This record gives sequence, C-alpha cells and structure tokens, in this order.
Amino acid sequence: MAESSIAAARAAVYYYDQATKGWKSVDGGLSRVDVFFNSSNSTYRVVGISTKTNQAVINSPIFKELNFQKASNLFYQWSDAKNSYGLNFASEPEANLFATAMNDSIAKLKAGVSAPPPPAPKPAPAPAPAPAPAPAPAPTPAPTPPPAAPKPAAAPGIIDAFKKHPQKMVTGTVALTAASLGVYMWAYG
Repeated sequence: MAESSIAAARAAVYYYDQATKGWKSVDGGLSRVDVFFNSSNSTYRVVGISTKTNQAVINSPIFKELNFQKASNLFYQWSDAKNSYGLNFASEPEANLFATAMNDSIAKLKAGVSAPPPPAPKPAPAPAPAPAPAPAPAPTPAPTPPPAAPKPAAAPGIIDAFKKHPQKMVTGTVALTAASLGVYMWAYG
C-alpha cells in the first residue's frame, strides 16, 4: 500500500456522545492527526494517534459526501458511518493546514481526481557549519629551574663579634669560624 501523509496537526480528539448529547474527550490530551492518501486505490482517510497511549483514536475514511464543518477557529467536526468526530487544534495555523487538506481531499474525490494535493515543500536543511579549526596547542613553556637554595643566614652580630674577637667566640662546645661566603659551625664533644 502506498499511503502517505499529506497533512498533520496536533489536536485534542472528541467523539460526540449521543446519550449525553455532548462531546467526550478520547484521552484528555493531544493526538497527532494526519490526512493520508493511498495512491494504490486513490482513497483518503483521517488517522489520529494519541500521544499519551500511542494508540489509534481516529481511523475515519474521507469520502466525497463528507460534510467537514468549521465550528470555530480551532474546532472542526465531521461524521462517518460510525461516529461524529471533533478536533480541537493546538493552534490556528495547524487548524488551517488540516482544514485545507481535508477540503482539498473532498474536492478531489468529488471531481474524480486521483492525485493528492502536492505536499508543501519542505525547506532544505541548512548546511551544517564547517567545524572550527582546532586551536593550536599552546606553546609549552621551558621548564623553570628550581629556585636556588637560600644561603644560610647568620644571626646578626655573631659574625661581627667573631671578626672583632675570634678568640672569645670559642666556648667549651661550639666554635664558629667565618668563611668568605657563609658561617660554618663545628661541634666539639
């Protein structure tokens, strides 16, 4: 079977309840409702699939005697041999798109034309943007040498005292000697 959708819209689906003389919601939510054309036998039908249950809520043939009526800008209704259906569309543009497909389908059936209305051309997808070039890796900095070991600090006054009186700086356990760049300690036992 070569069946294709010629229009689709979102709508709440209703059945007319003869017992209460009022509209009853099928599932309390929106359904995807399509107008399908079958090119192998030149027939049209309306199929609604609930978005809550993913089950068919409408499967109604479209025939040339069908009376498709606009009740408001968002609500349309019709009857087939089994039920009366109502569609409350999610938006006015969707209602207009669906109504145009229904009315065109009925007109083609009345005229005996077997081709469906041409589907609206879909805009070509925008070309994907070229990927940005990968950023150049940051230059690796030269390794920094470890900081030089600090020179030992001498307590102020010890070196000066040693320079003035080296013989007085030697005590019974420690001797201090001044070298050209630092101070060395020698322990005596």
